[in-house]
Amino acid sequence: MLVVEAPARSGALNTAGHAAGRIPVLAVPGDVDRRSVEGCHALIRDGATLARTPGDVLEAMGLLQTQRKKRRETGARTPRADPLENAVVRALEAGETALDELANALRAPAGAILAALSILELDGAIESRPGHRYALARRRRDAP
Repeated sequence: MLVVEAPARSGALNTAGHAAGRIPVLAVPGDVDRRSVEGCHALIRDGATLARTPGDVLEAMGLLQTQRKKRRETGARTPRADPLENAVVRALEAGETALDELANALRAPAGAILAALSILELDGAIESRPGHRYALARRRRDAP
């Protein structure tokens, strides 16, 4: 269960209380001076998982961990179902590259490239760097 906004007294908090212990409860933090997120802060204080990124949600659902394990077993550069994702991985094999450089090199719209990059990053195949740059993910030697 993901709580995005909840005042100190709300139905979302009641539902989260009933869900706790049965399913993962995540909360998105907000500005500390906004009453509409007081409940989220209370949930985090009381043990809910902090949800900062989509990856946090996927990991809590057990999806990201499964993908990471699968990637470790099969390798980050295994062929993908989507041809654009394959093209992005091949382009990044040459080194760290900016989003606009990828769009130009692959002759694809930046939005499509960004979607492919997001999926690849969630899968752990690539990593984002400062300046809207991307690179293949570093393989951890200590990964089982």
